[in-house]
Amino acid sequence: MSSVEPWLRGRETDVPAVGGAVLHALRLADEDLRKWCGNLSDTEINVRSAGTAPVAFHIRHLARSLDRLLTYAEGRSLSEGQTSRLRTELDPGATRDGLFAELTAAAGGWRGAGASTGEDESGRGANRGKKVAADYRGRIARPCG
Repeated sequence: MSSVEPWLRGRETDVPAVGGAVLHALRLADEDLRKWCGNLSDTEINVRSAGTAPVAFHIRHLARSLDRLLTYAEGRSLSEGQTSRLRTELDPGATRDGLFAELTAAAGGWRGAGASTGEDESGRGANRGKKVAADYRGRIARPCG
């Protein structure tokens, strides 16, 4: 992990400035989570100290709320799976590896069909906002440079 913050490592020249800032912020959040929570055991990540939400909830919530936000940005409604996952963010028994895999998938591993084909589920051409949101989602995990 670099000691230089993502926004100082280079500008995202192929996206609008605001989108580049969002990408840098998400990369910084991912790096900080891995730095401060990456060595926690599965037990530690699920501890509810004094009734507070565990670290696992916060990582799940970050990943899942990002997924929901990008779904809305793409002009779509939440799927049944997204709604179901929303209700399980506080569930116990999370594993560190599972949480970070979910975070990576939400941040960078998903590309909507509309982004790669230029069409949405109905077959109509996707508008620029949908393409941009899907492109951001697919590029978050990619290193700057």
